[in-house]
Amino acid sequence: MEPGYFSSALIDIHRDIRLIFIEPAQDPDAIIECTLVRMTLFDKAAPAYIAVSYVWGDSSVTEEIRINGAPLAVTTNLAALLRLLRTGYGGDISFFKDSSKLFWVDAICINQQDLIEKGSQVPLMKDIYWGAKYVISWLGPEAEGSTEALSYLRTMAQEIAQLDEPTVWQKIDRIWERPYWKRTWIFQEIVLGKHVLL
Repeated sequence: MEPGYFSSALIDIHRDIRLIFIEPAQDPDAIIECTLVRMTLFDKAAPAYIAVSYVWGDSSVTEEIRINGAPLAVTTNLAALLRLLRTGYGGDISFFKDSSKLFWVDAICINQQDLIEKGSQVPLMKDIYWGAKYVISWLGPEAEGSTEALSYLRTMAQEIAQLDEPTVWQKIDRIWERPYWKRTWIFQEIVLGKHVLL
């Protein structure tokens, strides 16, 4: 890892995390520059942040970004995401207007070269995602009409949210309360099935 990337170690590796602030840029193709910020989980005075869920992508295809002025090679999938975050997610999502622009991205915020830090930060991930003001699930750049499909799904979700009849929600709750969903392996069985009938 390049000198200066992590200017200081985490004070308490079981409570402290790093966040990144993505520096704005006029040119969308400009190199991505970020500043690391340290915070303590569970601290009421801690800043709001957005956690990112994504796939690292092909580690053999990288792009250079700068963290605290030092170069860091990241996958092109992560670079595409950082570019989108720098523009406020394309301006489509209103939470960028009222939210801190601090992000938690595992490949950057955890020192991947420090096995002790990495070993202590991975168990904190549930708390990191739980404590985030928002979580962005990044599926990757637009491909094969995915933006249109996601727009359709958002519309469907809004329509479902407007269902006013309490009995519909009670009936749905009863389905989720069945013992079937309490089994540990249910999720894996459903996800691994090629065709699942419910």
